[in-house]
Amino acid sequence: MREGDWQRIRELFHAALALPAEDRESFIDRECPHDARLRETVCLLLESDQNAGGTRDQGIGLVPTGGPLSEKQFEPPSRIGAYRIERELGRGGWGTVYVAEDPRLRRRIALKVLTSPLAASAEAVGRFEREAQLLARLSHPHIATVFSLERDEKVDFITMELVAGDTLAERLGRSRLSPQESLTVCAQVAEALEAAHSEDIIHCDLKPANIKVTEAGRVKVLDFGLARALVDPQGDPDEPIAIAAKATSIIGSPGYMSPEQLLGTRLDCRTDIWAFGCVLFECLAGRAAFPGRTSLDRITATLEAQPIWELLPTNLPDRVRSLLDRCLRKNPAERPQSMASAREELEGLHASSSSTVGGAGEVDEATRRIMPSAGPGRRRRWALVSTLLLLLLIAIGGWSWAREILLARAKHVARAEEITVSAPILGHLWTKEHGSSVGPHATTPWSHPAAVAYGLEAQGTDGGQLFVRDIASGELLWSAEPNSEEATAVFGRRAGGGVFECIDIRFCDLDGNGNRELLAHHRHDRWFPSIVTIYRSDGTRIGWYYHIGHLAEIHIEDLNGDGADEVLLAGTNNAPVYEGATLIILDKTFCRGASVDSLTLPECPLPDSSKVRVVFPQFGREYMDLLDQMRLIARWVAVSRSGDGSARISCSIGPSDKQFIVTVDEWLRPISASPTDDMILQASRWPDGLGRRFLSPEYRQAWLGQCYRYGAGIAEERHDRPGSNRAAAPDE
Repeated sequence: MREGDWQRIRELFHAALALPAEDRESFIDRECPHDARLRETVCLLLESDQNAGGTRDQGIGLVPTGGPLSEKQFEPPSRIGAYRIERELGRGGWGTVYVAEDPRLRRRIALKVLTSPLAASAEAVGRFEREAQLLARLSHPHIATVFSLERDEKVDFITMELVAGDTLAERLGRSRLSPQESLTVCAQVAEALEAAHSEDIIHCDLKPANIKVTEAGRVKVLDFGLARALVDPQGDPDEPIAIAAKATSIIGSPGYMSPEQLLGTRLDCRTDIWAFGCVLFECLAGRAAFPGRTSLDRITATLEAQPIWELLPTNLPDRVRSLLDRCLRKNPAERPQSMASAREELEGLHASSSSTVGGAGEVDEATRRIMPSAGPGRRRRWALVSTLLLLLLIAIGGWSWAREILLARAKHVARAEEITVSAPILGHLWTKEHGSSVGPHATTPWSHPAAVAYGLEAQGTDGGQLFVRDIASGELLWSAEPNSEEATAVFGRRAGGGVFECIDIRFCDLDGNGNRELLAHHRHDRWFPSIVTIYRSDGTRIGWYYHIGHLAEIHIEDLNGDGADEVLLAGTNNAPVYEGATLIILDKTFCRGASVDSLTLPECPLPDSSKVRVVFPQFGREYMDLLDQMRLIARWVAVSRSGDGSARISCSIGPSDKQFIVTVDEWLRPISASPTDDMILQASRWPDGLGRRFLSPEYRQAWLGQCYRYGAGIAEERHDRPGSNRAAAPDE
């Protein structure tokens, strides 16, 4: 399945989701009468969301056709075979797991039964047996052990080791892990995957719900139900099997499936390395790397978006960030090439992390079991030093002065639905809880009063709000959230059915008077339009900009040397038709409007008041096809200075792994475009001389000439703006 297919799937899915449940099937039949693969994929996505209620750990292609299974089908039997059933432990689309007692060995076990609707399916029974056979090949302390594969009265079941403790998903549901605990847990996960890969087995469904953490901190990887053998055991052991999803099915857990799983291409151990990166990110950040309310939202994020790296702890070592970045590269060739190399790197980080990794605030109980604690003598010495330091500060400047010094070094820590602030010597200051997980958080640059600003993710009744609290007392100074009426007017139906979650907080000086303003970036959790809002320190909204495309990056800099900052936005120019990659400049005067510029969009009551905007069109259609891309995106903005001091803005334009580096001036007039090494390598493989033409200076110059600039700060320079998804480009 190509990336372009997902655009059509996305359109059908959301259109069907807006209909009553009873009308969806007929709608899909009308829209794709001759494409069985497309039809089945959309149906699987709709069915998965219906059965899971939108929970992120629910897989697709894992629930029997015919809707959710009834409670009666899952009524626990008293006995299966020779085993006495105690209680149900968990259930999924393929099987139900019970806690059972083995009377012969007098031990408790886990017993996994293939669900009755699937027991009649030869394919399902074969997959179930394969899970047992693959697990039987694995003997490792971090993988649950299989005891037997049995059949009783037409019921197929597996007996296996019963692992006590919570799943990692349950643990993360309470709070994110500390960096130290994250590395400890994920190092054990890496060991398990390395052991599986050494037996030519890939898991294919690694996620927090399939990882157990015992009370002692020991990790067990579970559920190899989707595992696949890389080598045919009955064939040539040196001949790898080309593993691909069936043409009419997608199987896995969106949000953790790799791009190659979603696109149905060849799989290898790097698929598990991607999922491992997702798990490590979630442990450290407290939220999924590729979140979304529906399966399709999570698939879209996986294929098109990047994790929000700002959610990672600020004191996380660069080596950990580098490992995460490489594990989550869209191109498998850019990831670590084996789990062994990733595991060795992780263990090296873990060994040195006690002195370089650690969150502010209190260490949770699970971390205490893993981290060596300071002895009583050390604690007493620190208490004495703290007391003497506090007395010295009071003696020098009085209590108020000493308290201000200590508050200036206050730290805030977000753990799931709460934010906690503490200061040296003063200790814990306050904790505030919310119904939604805390997202970005930052100390404000304002001194009277010193404050912490933080935004909430798309959960609960307070999802998406921005809060600013006094750092000493926790008193709410002000809060804000996107203007729903304006959002609906600009984005239409794309403003509904979800929440604008706060994903970024920055500070800028648009006035040039030294008083910095707060910039909040809210993004819709389903459709990805964005709202950029600027507030003064008292909470007054002084600027707002509605961007209907994907906003990939925000860069703040004084471009023209007048002492006032400008805000640079980079991304795509609109969601419905993707006319091209775009750069936008906002400043104090030009920051009250919306980026609605496509002829296919409804009339917008807000003007496009950007100072200046440039849109770079798609490459020629044949080149977009060869790049396997449906649209371009601008990102990775950098600003340099020419000899006369004027700004030169550079950014990448293209797919995530192959780009042109485009340079423009401070009014976004194009200067040059140069291909990256990856782009050159890709184009060099194209047939019929297409690569030479694409990389030639003539093509690049002609392509730059097709861009168009407009905005409230300049006279519009093109009047033939395209209204379709393909701006005119050379060689088309």
